[in-house]
Amino acid sequence: VTAWEIYARADLPYAHIQHNHQVIDAVKRGERLKQPERCPAEMFTIIARCWAVSSDDRPSFRELLDAFRK
Repeated sequence: VTAWEIYARADLPYAHIQHNHQVIDAVKRGERLKQPERCPAEMFTIIARCWAVSSDDRPSFRELLDAFRK
C-alpha cells in the first residue's frame, strides 16, 4: 500500500470507506486499490501481486528488490 500511496501522490487508500473495519471487510471480499494514474503498468502488476490472498503468490523480498532495481 505504501508503494500505491507514492504513485497516488499520498492519496488516502480506500478513501471512499469511512471506518477501518469496513476496509478490512472490503479487502476480504476481494476489493483492491485501483492503479494510480501515474503508476506504470509494470509497477502496478508488482504492487498488486503483493496483495495476493495466498502468501505463496506474493513476491519475495528478493523479487521485489530485483523489480525495483529495474
